Amino acid sequence: MAIKIFKRAAYLIFISLIGLLLTVFLLISPIAEYLIEKYSIEYTGRQIDMDNLRINLLNGVVNADNLKVYETDNKNLFIGIAQLHVNTDLYSFISGENRIKEISLEMPVINIKQAGETFNFDDLINRFNDTIAIVDTTPSEPVKYLLQNLTVNKGVLNYFCSTPEVDASIIALNLVCKEISWDNPVIAINTDFAIKSGGKSQVAFNYNMETSDYGLDLDLSDFDIRLLFPYLRDYLFVESLDGFLSAKLNLHGNADNPADISTSGRIEVRDFSIIDTTSEKLAAVGAFQIDIDTINSGADIYYFGNVLIDRPFVRFAMYDDGYNFDRGFTGFEWIRGQ
Repeated sequence: MAIKIFKRAAYLIFISLIGLLLTVFLLISPIAEYLIEKYSIEYTGRQIDMDNLRINLLNGVVNADNLKVYETDNKNLFIGIAQLHVNTDLYSFISGENRIKEISLEMPVINIKQAGETFNFDDLINRFNDTIAIVDTTPSEPVKYLLQNLTVNKGVLNYFCSTPEVDASIIALNLVCKEISWDNPVIAINTDFAIKSGGKSQVAFNYNMETSDYGLDLDLSDFDIRLLFPYLRDYLFVESLDGFLSAKLNLHGNADNPADISTSGRIEVRDFSIIDTTSEKLAAVGAFQIDIDTINSGADIYYFGNVLIDRPFVRFAMYDDGYNFDRGFTGFEWIRGQ
């Protein structure tokens, strides 16, 4: 009789454990989604919402749709991701290897706002800096981590600045980073994107986190330089600044010595013009192209190849109160004083 009771109790315990595990597997996703949304403001200072969070405890895959992080007003969008996909190796976190097979962001949107020297993400930086505890400085084994593949598809980065007034957007942003690892200091990123106001670019970038050395391959085509005009208003009192910039450059340097740069390639400007406040054309050029053989600022080496100037135009006029360039180049009064 005692054996039968023991077997029945063991069977009930086994069934209860199976039921508990099934309940955890079935309810982990809605519970996690509820807790994240409920306590996001308390722990991050931002409201976080999402649709259809799915956590698979068997293979370590996490998916979420319409992930949204709001501004501090909890109304305007700071970050939005149409679909987030994270594929982890769960057992590696138990062993201390901390491997993530893939992070994929589909159609992310990031809104960056600047007012003076403050940004709309400063509160997040301050919050998480304040939570960093003072730890024992005794040397220990480095934390192991590996992110095997990071991808961004069809992203959008919006930038708003109040002074100077700038509204710029990078669209159709695609990014691939194959590996970020604790034992490999080099991070390599390949990306391509378009600028909403005009222009396309492809960039291959690598950075060594130990030495601060970097390399950059840039292929920029038909960038509309009117986007830069707000930053030049302190120096140019003109009606418009127009033109298109293209460049193919191979650049190397070190982040600790930003003035020492080595580069080669080609820079081209076409359909460039400056119109002053009287609607007169001050200067223009149909095309300007320069082939850079070698520039090494650290070694004072400046070698150029062909230089092409097509259809240059300059209007120089003298009036009773000065020259036409006097009223346009307001930031260069020191030239006339010499």
